[in-house]
Amino acid sequence: MLINVLVIDGHEWARNVAEYSLRYKTRNGLEFLDLTDYNISGHVKLKNFDNLEELDCSSKRKFNPRTKDYNDHSKNNIKSLDLSECRELRNLDCSSNMGLTELNISNCSNLAKINVIGCLGLRKVICYNTPYSSAEIIKQAKMPFCLNYQCREAAYYDGYCNMHRRHCCKEEGCNSQIYISEEYCSAHQSICKIPGCPFRSFLNSDCDFHRRERENELRRIRQIAIIRRENERNHGFLIFLGLVLLIILLESSFNSFDYE
Repeated sequence: MLINVLVIDGHEWARNVAEYSLRYKTRNGLEFLDLTDYNISGHVKLKNFDNLEELDCSSKRKFNPRTKDYNDHSKNNIKSLDLSECRELRNLDCSSNMGLTELNISNCSNLAKINVIGCLGLRKVICYNTPYSSAEIIKQAKMPFCLNYQCREAAYYDGYCNMHRRHCCKEEGCNSQIYISEEYCSAHQSICKIPGCPFRSFLNSDCDFHRRERENELRRIRQIAIIRRENERNHGFLIFLGLVLLIILLESSFNSFDYE
């Protein structure tokens, strides 16, 4: 049976890795290894982590009470990282390891997400048989973090990541900055309350189309009620008229009997 081994500077640093030692666990269906809190320095290689799908060996940003910002980098300072044996790896976060100069992700063909932001010393990336090129990974390493609170994604768009990037509200004359996933700011954002309707309207109301539909429906209901009342009135009048005629006929019959 192969044993998971974390090798640092050529020495086996941790054998028989378990949840209690290196926080190696299953989370959301992924085998996850968290190495963020071990002050790891030097050259790191993971061996026999055949089913590892997510690795976080970043140097976490900490809150600086003096500057009121997350700009304190501490914990790990990895020099080189070799993950070439982690063939099932899908997510990698080694961000903020400012001393990281070499990254080997060869054969990580399933790698869908990688975060190397803040690895300003990264110069060499070995990435054969992966979806990435060394140039794009090194470029990402030079990117700043998104300005959004506690976000660790790259700020590709004027200081913000793709999720938090902003643009102007589409309302004519409005310059409010909103997330790219939205079209209108809170003052102008409104959608018809009818489920599935894409048309805009006043907040918490129907759009023009559904408002007209609702008005037509109310008009139709009122017309039906009027017709029903008219029918009931006419029906009552006919009953009354029938009774009057019946009385007249009865009186005529009695009169004819008296005459005889």
